[in-house]
Amino acid sequence: MLLDWDLKNPDSNLMEKEKAAREIGELIRSRIQPDPKGDLSGVYISEADKAKQEALPEEVPAAVEAPKAEEEGGYLQTIQDAWNWLTGDDEEKPAAAAQNVTPGATTQAPALDTLKPSSRTAVEAFAKKKGITPEEANTILYNRMKALSPEVDPTTTNSISTETKDRLTSLLKDPPKVERLTASNVPVEPILGLIGGAEGSDSTDGYNATLANGELTGGKQNLVGMTLGQIDELQTKMLEHPGNRWNSSALGRYQIVQKTLRGLKAEMGLTDDMPFTKELQDRMAIQLLERRGLSKWQSGQMSDDQFMESLSKEWASLPSRTGSSYYGQRTGATRGGIMTAFNKMRGRDVASVNADEAFRSVLNSSSDLVTSNTRGYEPDLDGLHPEFRSQVSELQAAFGKALPIVSGFRDRTRNAKAGGAKDSQHTHRNAVDIDVSEWSREERVSFIRMARQMGFGGIGVYANSIHIDAGSKRAWGPSHHKDSIPAWAMEALNT
Repeated sequence: MLLDWDLKNPDSNLMEKEKAAREIGELIRSRIQPDPKGDLSGVYISEADKAKQEALPEEVPAAVEAPKAEEEGGYLQTIQDAWNWLTGDDEEKPAAAAQNVTPGATTQAPALDTLKPSSRTAVEAFAKKKGITPEEANTILYNRMKALSPEVDPTTTNSISTETKDRLTSLLKDPPKVERLTASNVPVEPILGLIGGAEGSDSTDGYNATLANGELTGGKQNLVGMTLGQIDELQTKMLEHPGNRWNSSALGRYQIVQKTLRGLKAEMGLTDDMPFTKELQDRMAIQLLERRGLSKWQSGQMSDDQFMESLSKEWASLPSRTGSSYYGQRTGATRGGIMTAFNKMRGRDVASVNADEAFRSVLNSSSDLVTSNTRGYEPDLDGLHPEFRSQVSELQAAFGKALPIVSGFRDRTRNAKAGGAKDSQHTHRNAVDIDVSEWSREERVSFIRMARQMGFGGIGVYANSIHIDAGSKRAWGPSHHKDSIPAWAMEALNT
């Protein structure tokens, strides 16, 4: 019975398990009543016991006594005793379990090959500890778990419902060792997808990616099939490898290094026998986001720039608020790309967003950009960074009007002829100039405000064109200084 839910729901996700755990917690708390003997700890009352209490005459409530185990520590002690018996060496059943089974009775355990990987790992660890076969361990654990759950008469009005039994089964079968984040309702997939793309893992082996594509690990590795203990050993070998010029042990979709992973294990209550699954890697990344201010950013206590700066300290491939790497290395994303991910996190439901699709949508927007040769040459849009080009496309779609681009990527020679700054964002593939000669002032103000809101850092306002780029937040006018910005544009730029 205890494994029914797990076998019937092999594809259950984190949110379903979290919801069940939360509801079960509320159910358990609602059944804790003051100890009639005056002890500080409460007494857990099951639905069946509650029905018996209600059937007694009102004037004799004292006839209902707490289980003997409650005298030594309350309901928490009973639960602890049961858990210790389930996974320990003591063959004697705790009182709470002994009441629910027939001595010597056993039932057929589910086949090992039908168990989830995490369940099988637990069975094999128990078998090793006891010196028995995995099949024997599976049968012992299965029957011990059955012993911890009472058989309830379904004809009794107050018997526990099938739905509740299923949820309790899930909780007992897979105790929540990993911390469940309070920010779980935040749709983080867009930023997770962006990180996977920026780190380069999504373009190689994804959750199985290792630094240098296997050069430091003796070839490609099936990381999701390894335990955390095995991952730690692998990272030690990576650091000891003579060809590791980076002195790094980064691996997995989010390129987590050994020191960080060890910290996460302690922080999240993880153990070495837990598999390094895709789901666990996602949880770890979310925990790192939380470390860097996810909840504060969500509640408005941290600005976009502050959150972006904080993330850049965790992942070197992400740009800081200035648009460059916090550690001075090449970035795999732009400031604008991060702002796009932030906006998706604000406006889309988590259940409707797939991490891989989120990153691809950043790179492949549906709007087609248009060009104008009013400056005497055809602008180079193919040379633009794909992510920046996608962001401009999204701006065009949001603005609802074609953005005639008169300048895109410029090599050093073309940039010099155009009179551009020596280190112009045009030469870094992250800038465009838009012809606004036929736009009204109202349209220009609306465009500037929208560009600022969508995360474009640099905005230059000229008589007949507007420059936008993915660099740090700044603005200038015709003289290339902020003191020449037209008065009508100032309010929009400060949005």
